[in-house]
Amino acid sequence: MLRTADHDGMRRELRRRGYGIFRTRDQYPGERAAHHHDFYEVFLIWSGSLHYRVEDRSYHMTNGDILLLSPGQEHRPAPEAEQGSCERVVLWLDRTSLQQFCAFGVDPSECFKDSSCLRFDDEQTMR
Repeated sequence: MLRTADHDGMRRELRRRGYGIFRTRDQYPGERAAHHHDFYEVFLIWSGSLHYRVEDRSYHMTNGDILLLSPGQEHRPAPEAEQGSCERVVLWLDRTSLQQFCAFGVDPSECFKDSSCLRFDDEQTMR
């Protein structure tokens, strides 16, 4: 079920089901504190753009970009960049839920080893 962000409710759902998914539209008027989680986070930029910092890397993300974050990685909107509005779809997964995607001897947590911003062309994004 996709819904608007209620972070406390999503944390309860994550503990109960092992995952949570929500959609949020944010305005980024200024600096936000760096933070980290004890779960995996995937977010897709649905519309707008976002400058984001993950540890020592900075990403300019636009429509269709996907960011993969591992547990413990510090992240936040980049304070040095001008921010506008951004609509994101966010997926939180605990370690057990992520391992359910293990296939052909490939550990899915390897995709999260380093923070990654995946960019697709318009056709790939639509698929």
